[in-house]
Amino acid sequence: MHPSERLNIVKNLQLKYDPEPFHSDQVAKLSLILFDELTALHALSTTERPLLEAAALLHDVGYARQNNDGHHKNSLRIILEENIPGFNPEETGIVANVARYHRKSLPAERHRHYAELDPDSRSIVRKLAALLRIADGLDRSHRRLVRDIKTIIDYHKVTFDVYHYGELRNEIAAAVKKADLFQAEFGRKPLFRSHYLSHIANFQRDPAL
Repeated sequence: MHPSERLNIVKNLQLKYDPEPFHSDQVAKLSLILFDELTALHALSTTERPLLEAAALLHDVGYARQNNDGHHKNSLRIILEENIPGFNPEETGIVANVARYHRKSLPAERHRHYAELDPDSRSIVRKLAALLRIADGLDRSHRRLVRDIKTIIDYHKVTFDVYHYGELRNEIAAAVKKADLFQAEFGRKPLFRSHYLSHIANFQRDPAL
């Protein structure tokens, strides 16, 4: 299946369940920026990139179910139940678990669906979920204020330069809180720096963003 077809299937599933798809679109955009910026750190390949995109687009589909389990767990169940065409069982398990860990608990072997994955897939889940948690935090208000992120990787820390419009204090605070998995997985302290853009002309990286 062509990658564009697979993405369209994911988008259709997102629109079926997600009450705020524009937020998930923004989180997917930021997740992919982080993936590309941090390739030297996570050492994943282009094979894992669309898995992160799918998990980011579907991370909030669990809101469609009303129960006491938390929407992150419901997102996992919906993704597994839908058996998304174009994704093999291993990929589906990774996508579902990454979506599940966008909030609350960190991956743990006491969690059945995570424990069922092989060690390599668990590693992928931890790395991708670490990026998704930060991306989700950076759209805490669901206002899509962040335009781009650049990173500086040092031995003991990673600096995230966040380029944005509007007031970003809530987003930065959420990103700091949700960077717990990032620090645990990569052993580097995350540092977030805010860069306010007063006008689109002040930012030259990519007019297509």
